[in-house]
Amino acid sequence: MIRHLIILIQILFVSILNAQISTESFIKDIDQLYTLIENEHVAPYWNTSRENLLDYIKSAKINIQGKKICDESCYVEIFKVVSALNESHSYISAKSRYELFGYLPMTIKWFEDGLFIVKTSSEYQEILGHKIVYVNDIDIEIVIEKLKQVIPHTNSSRIKKYIGSYLHLPGLLYGLGISENPSEAKFVLEKNGIQIERTIKKLSPEDEENTTFKTIPISDTYFQRNVNDYYWFDYNSEQKLVYFQYNRIGNMKSESSTAFANRLWATVDSVNVNKFVLDLRYNGGGSFPYSLKFIQGIIDRPKINKRGKLFVITGYDTFSAAITMVNQLEQRTQAIIVGEYPCASPSHPGDPENYTLENSGIEVSLSSLYHPTVIMNDKRNATILDKHLELFWDDYNKGVDSSLDFILNFEEDISLVNSSEFLDKTGTYKYSAIRNMQIKEIDDRLYLEIDGALLSPLYVNDERGRFATEVEGLTLLLLDNSIELHFPDGQSKQFEKIDDDAKSVIDYLYMG
Repeated sequence: MIRHLIILIQILFVSILNAQISTESFIKDIDQLYTLIENEHVAPYWNTSRENLLDYIKSAKINIQGKKICDESCYVEIFKVVSALNESHSYISAKSRYELFGYLPMTIKWFEDGLFIVKTSSEYQEILGHKIVYVNDIDIEIVIEKLKQVIPHTNSSRIKKYIGSYLHLPGLLYGLGISENPSEAKFVLEKNGIQIERTIKKLSPEDEENTTFKTIPISDTYFQRNVNDYYWFDYNSEQKLVYFQYNRIGNMKSESSTAFANRLWATVDSVNVNKFVLDLRYNGGGSFPYSLKFIQGIIDRPKINKRGKLFVITGYDTFSAAITMVNQLEQRTQAIIVGEYPCASPSHPGDPENYTLENSGIEVSLSSLYHPTVIMNDKRNATILDKHLELFWDDYNKGVDSSLDFILNFEEDISLVNSSEFLDKTGTYKYSAIRNMQIKEIDDRLYLEIDGALLSPLYVNDERGRFATEVEGLTLLLLDNSIELHFPDGQSKQFEKIDDDAKSVIDYLYMG
């Protein structure tokens, strides 16, 4: 009874939401959206300009005013304005997307060799494992380009993560001019060289309760195992491998993250470990403080915090607090990071607050806090990986994990810098208004440390006098009374040597 009541409420709400709204009301919503962006977003022009945003707003108003009746295409204009911010934490809520446009009963996943259907309702189960070739006779590559207009993103990984979630919204396809009917879409699909054509109809709320779904069978290999658990690990005694898959930063009811961490570290401390793998490829974030026990646990264990022993796997689902976790591991450990690029920038706005547009009822999320990294003016659009490994359909379907295979076969010949040759360069340097930087000796090796943010051994680089760090693209040149840092974006800056006893703001904070 309760279930049927919920469905009835959903139908009524969607009917109200989809009731015709005047063009004037949409224009008012766009004005309200602009005001919210200007006043509530923490850094609205972090990755765009006011001029660019105003151009999108002007275009949206022109397109809406040119219509006699507003349909799905008017909602699309609002999506384009939000997407124009070019940042991943500001978006139209999933709730609004599904209520506005409905959805086709299929899950689509991005692979480097195409978009494949990995889940669908029993009615359409023959399309499982098929690659999408055309949508309503439009080539899938053109469809992807159209969808990019409404998917907020700072890099291509965000598109990879969300393309399937937008592609199965029939009302959105209609609003973008891709399909001719807001309740269905026609697909040309291919498998084993054979093409078929199917028209997929929107799943109504009243039918959802009685719909069963079929999925592509998955293997029991690590990367496809227990993906719905927040965290789990396994120790392979033959390979001396600790594999830790961390899928959500938070607490599970069955085992708290603290209890799990204690069990994980007890195992690590009691066995021989050749390689420790932290798999974050499915981690979409959560509450960052829950991850600190794992970050610090790695830092505190020299037996695993060594280059060639410690590995992190990322993917295009790695997002938000999980990216902040990757930042910490990149800057404070000797982790080798492999896989797909995370789906947002290392330095990014986040922690979105929710707002409702008064006329359309669309729920908009806008970033409220900015999360910098220690790298000055960090404009990387993604973490620079030690090894980029793309995801292919055939590997996924057969349970082949190219990232883990790379790790298991990893060998590297890299030279640390002997500190005895550069003792005159050790000391303290002024890095920023709140941090100092040190060139220091640890176990006869030379290290770079930035107060409270980065600790990296220095590695011999091909260029004479230039040293590499654990942060890909961050290199260092030792000069007479200064050091010169070269940042991943190609910029460089010199830092002067100061008194070794000089304290930074961060030092005083740690001192209490």
